[in-house]
Amino acid sequence: MGVSRSSPVGGAGDPGFFAVVGEWALSWVSVFFPPLAGVFNFFVEWVVYPLYSVIFWRVKQATPGKMALAIKVADAKTGNAPGVMQCVVRYFAYYVSAIPFFLGFLWAAADKKNQGWHDKLAGTVVIMDLPNPPKAATENTPSA
Repeated sequence: MGVSRSSPVGGAGDPGFFAVVGEWALSWVSVFFPPLAGVFNFFVEWVVYPLYSVIFWRVKQATPGKMALAIKVADAKTGNAPGVMQCVVRYFAYYVSAIPFFLGFLWAAADKKNQGWHDKLAGTVVIMDLPNPPKAATENTPSA
């Protein structure tokens, strides 16, 4: 039995460590190709990319890379969309995960919920974006 869209996270709905790492790489490449320099680079790295990430996580629960892999960010307790502060904390906690030789990202491979340090700090988790289940045929037919 699969995980429903509204259920708390964990179990069969986990996308797995390598899907999350692949999405992370796709998202960073999409923003930083071609390489930029100087003040414009600073603006992109410290203003554009944080806004891009936070807005996509809050509105769509996923950046385009996550959407391509059918995974999304959710609140770890409810399974619903994360709040704005959770998204902001998650973004800046990426640096916490990255600084010690990317150990915070590698941690997700051993964690039972596949949470990296950034997810643990923000109270989020990455889950599969399961399609809505089809409605039963009886719901669409008029009653007599």
